[in-house]
Amino acid sequence: MTHTDMKIRKAVLADIGEIEKIEKASFKDAWGSPGIKAEFAKAFSEFFIAEHAGAAGFLLVYKIKDEAEIVRLAVLGEYRRQGIATALLESALSDFCGNVYLDVRKNNAPARALYESAGFLQYAVRKDYYNNPPDDALLMKKQCCHTRAR
Repeated sequence: MTHTDMKIRKAVLADIGEIEKIEKASFKDAWGSPGIKAEFAKAFSEFFIAEHAGAAGFLLVYKIKDEAEIVRLAVLGEYRRQGIATALLESALSDFCGNVYLDVRKNNAPARALYESAGFLQYAVRKDYYNNPPDDALLMKKQCCHTRAR
């Protein structure tokens, strides 16, 4: 698959089923439709979806003024390591200027590598933050200031 085969767009409420499918395939603590729908209702939430013959991945970001938080990022297994997560990050932050924060499981080496390659730096650790399985959270941030070419 190439990037020209993939479309990234802002998700709409009708995408909940596709997002839920990716969520359940990616996380043991999946939110399900009610939780995803609740995230859509938050004024500062933005979902992005990557499509290639159906939904391949999604990203949820909170943006409040000059701060953003990457809340959830997931790509279906068969689409991983093809640049989709990077493309989702770039799309979500393409018109954002400020600090971007996230937390990631200490033992999730692929996710850590993705975020580090995107310019995120670790600034703290939350011991025993995650359950199922237990793990520390690495807190990461980056300063970005992008504006789309008009």
